Amino acid sequence: MGCTEDTAEAEKAVLTSSKCPVIIDADGINALARHIHSLEDCRGEIILTPHVKEFSRLSGLSVQEILSDPAKHAEEYSLRHQDVTLVLKGHRTYIARNGDVYENIAGNSGMAKGGSGDVLAGIIASLTAQGILPYHAAVMGVHIHALAGDIAAAKLSQTAMLPSDIIDSLPEIYTKIEDALQ
Repeated sequence: MGCTEDTAEAEKAVLTSSKCPVIIDADGINALARHIHSLEDCRGEIILTPHVKEFSRLSGLSVQEILSDPAKHAEEYSLRHQDVTLVLKGHRTYIARNGDVYENIAGNSGMAKGGSGDVLAGIIASLTAQGILPYHAAVMGVHIHALAGDIAAAKLSQTAMLPSDIIDSLPEIYTKIEDALQ
């Protein structure tokens, strides 16, 4: 979409009119930083999936401040922006909503490639579309994404794996989940 004024205006219109959950990633986060007050006017639930630099733009904190205690900053942000689910991506990913914070420790550095966040946003969107509450969809999505990333790394190495390899590993994760539920 790019990060233009038109993008920011379109995003603002979606946020203030949509009754369904909205997932905002990448340029959507950069555009939101221009009109962060729009979060107060949302009709539906919002899931934000920033990496540390994007979160810096959203929060006004420096990257160094965020990295000093990402869990604390995710929690504080979630308390300031009620009913917004924050997925702060990084070495450890923190999912925060209304002061509740979940830390995901699975995953690997091979996932720090362009496109991996798109895969994550897609997984979370899929879970949300299936009726799972946004915070739970975010927690589950982050964990499923990380486990698929670990499988891809074990097969291909962290260096050689691509975001598409995370997607290719999803059936194995879903099979394990289904087997555990039976």
